[in-house]
Amino acid sequence: MTSAMLHQADVVLSRCGRPLPPFPGVRVVPIPESFKLWATFPASPFTNQSTVPTQITGDTTWMLRAISSYVTAPVGISLNFQFPDGKFLLHDISDIRAIAGYGSWKYPLTKERACPPGTKIVATAYDSTPATAQAVPLLLEGAYYFHVKDAGGSKALSLVSSLPRYTPGDNQNILAPCWQFGQGPQTPEGYQDDPGGFTYSSLQQAIDVGSTTAKNATLEVQIETASDFVVRNLWFAVSSDVTATGNVLVKVRSSKGYALTDDYVLYNLINGVPQVKDWNLKAGDAIVVDLALVDYSGTGNVYVQVFANGAKRRKAA
Repeated sequence: MTSAMLHQADVVLSRCGRPLPPFPGVRVVPIPESFKLWATFPASPFTNQSTVPTQITGDTTWMLRAISSYVTAPVGISLNFQFPDGKFLLHDISDIRAIAGYGSWKYPLTKERACPPGTKIVATAYDSTPATAQAVPLLLEGAYYFHVKDAGGSKALSLVSSLPRYTPGDNQNILAPCWQFGQGPQTPEGYQDDPGGFTYSSLQQAIDVGSTTAKNATLEVQIETASDFVVRNLWFAVSSDVTATGNVLVKVRSSKGYALTDDYVLYNLINGVPQVKDWNLKAGDAIVVDLALVDYSGTGNVYVQVFANGAKRRKAA
């Protein structure tokens, strides 16, 4: 996308209803683009769940505006969407008819969702009638937002993304933990952390490697109601019977809807790794870990237990 093309688009687009930028002299030129995805459920071998990640590509941030679907006779299909910021479209997995059948099969979002290049939108679909082969076509509709700066009223527009990203004296690695450049983790004003560490644990979950059994499970780590909890490490105790093998994938979220991981990852990638930033959980919240067993063989069970290490946090007396 060149400056000349953006200038032409800026001229022909109506000024009525155009998103207003937060800074004077900066305008938004939206270029429409859509992404397709399919959630498929074969009759054999059947599966109850289909997780379809869609990676966002392009030169600038893409804004999701609507989701279109074509389901003439939905048969037991439920789904949800997780956005790059970790939030979900729906509070819980819901019947596809919650978003299908609006207008021209388009479900417009009340608020656009920003999706930078390289991030993913993850669609998770469940099928309550696994004996029926079916596919769910979905279209993610939106536009690339090119923020351009007017150099003086004219025909010269420059991409704002070309301006310097960092300023002298600040942390130059935006992915580095705050404590690596002398800031935090600190207890917020008005609160106090209990001295030392504290660990919550889940129950132990057994997953049978047998070919006819489900390979998905869910574990919960419940937080007490008397204090908040600051998570700084997650630990996974994974073992198996001598006759069973398999790799465990995990997807971590809170019961209030925040997702720590945007997709399933191998448990050992985050096992015991210090969090880049404290994960603050309110009193009474719970850590929910979705499990998936892959590359399994043999007979018997694979066992998984989750531990959350951190500090209890209360309001200062």
